[in-house]
Amino acid sequence: MRKNRVIFTDLPLGTTEPADISETVVFSPETEILPCRGCMDCWFKTPAVCSLPDAASHLSEALAACDELLVVSACAYGCLSPFVKNLFDRSVSYVLPFFKKKGESTAHYPRYEKELPIRFLIYGNVSPGEKETLGLFAEACAEALCAVKKALVFYPDFESAVADAGMFCGWTCKTEEKR
Repeated sequence: MRKNRVIFTDLPLGTTEPADISETVVFSPETEILPCRGCMDCWFKTPAVCSLPDAASHLSEALAACDELLVVSACAYGCLSPFVKNLFDRSVSYVLPFFKKKGESTAHYPRYEKELPIRFLIYGNVSPGEKETLGLFAEACAEALCAVKKALVFYPDFESAVADAGMFCGWTCKTEEKR
């Protein structure tokens, strides 16, 4: 059964050859994405819709409609790449602005009645400390979105990450083009 996916990636699509991704929404560096300005319009003025006029204005709806979020990113100082991190910032409208007590911390109430699975495919020269930090960050991202982290896998280079992503969405790497 074909899955409907949302993909957050810092790889330009020119470095990959997507197979049939008609049911996939891809946010890549070619996509115009403005940085979140923290106005909270997506929570209060236009629930689940960002007021910034760009490709991510309906990101919450795309996440609600998908079966899986696939994150393909370079590791940048123990975090995701700035482009991918910005997409997580812009995903804040996927949850409600209200909080509940969850163990020793607080968590948002979910806006949608589904559990969003997230797979993190991280590439680059990643130190053990960065792996630990990124593991905690991936857990925090999943918890913030009322989602579940299905995988966090590290790769030495983007070709390996794309090859593995191909198992999930049919991508192949163009070997003649490098980032």
